[in-house]
Amino acid sequence: MSETRALAFTEGDKERETTRLADAIRLLVVSFAVLLIVITRSIASVSNFFLSIGPKIPPGLQTMEEYNPGYMIALTLIFLVLATLALWRLRFRYSG
Repeated sequence: MSETRALAFTEGDKERETTRLADAIRLLVVSFAVLLIVITRSIASVSNFFLSIGPKIPPGLQTMEEYNPGYMIALTLIFLVLATLALWRLRFRYSG
């Protein structure tokens, strides 16, 4: 007679599940950031909203006139995701 056993998760399985979940969350955040950039670029009302909450830039400063907080928020999200990804990978590589 054969017995059925419950599947036991090993440490490697738990680590892989955690890594998969973290990668999925990172992908969602980066997708949101890219979507924010696209929407800010293509829809004038969204761009104007971000410009209204950002710093007031006097006209004539060509290097600063293109500044939009929507882009900065999205780029910051992407940077944070990449930084956490790098730290996550380093933690697993150098952990005992």
